Amino acid sequence: MVSELEKTLTRSCMAMALEAGADKVRVTLSKSSMDLVATLDGEVDKVTACQDRSLEICIFADGRYGAFSTNRLEEAALRKFVGDAVQTTRMLAPDPCRDLPAPERQTKAAVTGLELGLYDSGYEGITAADRRQQALGASVWPSAGKGWKLISEEGEYSDNLEDSYVIDSGGLEALHTETCYSYGVEVTIEDSRGRKYSGYWWDSCVFGRDLDGAAIGRKALEAAIAQIGSCSIPGGKRTLVLDSEISY
Repeated sequence: MVSELEKTLTRSCMAMALEAGADKVRVTLSKSSMDLVATLDGEVDKVTACQDRSLEICIFADGRYGAFSTNRLEEAALRKFVGDAVQTTRMLAPDPCRDLPAPERQTKAAVTGLELGLYDSGYEGITAADRRQQALGASVWPSAGKGWKLISEEGEYSDNLEDSYVIDSGGLEALHTETCYSYGVEVTIEDSRGRKYSGYWWDSCVFGRDLDGAAIGRKALEAAIAQIGSCSIPGGKRTLVLDSEISY
């Protein structure tokens, strides 16, 4: 969660920008925490944990607009960063259509960060053992069927927490918190003739209880199996039908 000290730091950043000559300012403090367990052929291959904190400032000065970000949040470094950001913005081309939204269009209700219902209260209780179990439980290794066998499986389970605190010189002050759980897997199978086919699937959700890792693995496997028996055809002009997953 965003601490009161971090909120004070964000407000100070906005004040610095206005003092440096900005006409309007928006500042966003973002924090994230992510844990990942990668598997290879049904065994844990890699465990990663990372945390990030950064500050983004949007400057409106002399009819111009600039956006800048930093993760150096010490006061002295921040003051120089903000001053340089304002000066850089003044050197950019005019951007008369860019502005902060009118105050009446800005939310006044985002006071806890939980208003959108995108936070899983069970996130804080997840242990390393839970993450390992999620990753291994999603594995479809080993697998085999009529005319094929699974020869490689690479999976990644991750969960993360994101917090953001947004303020601007128009009076906006908003908090947002959300969680995300995801699992992605790539499998390679070999048919009876030794030809190899790959399949991939990925999914994510806000609440951990909704993530079905094993179903994701089966979906990837189905995508690979569906390619068995494919063959080349002569070139020519044809109607092409794309799978909805790649049509974009």
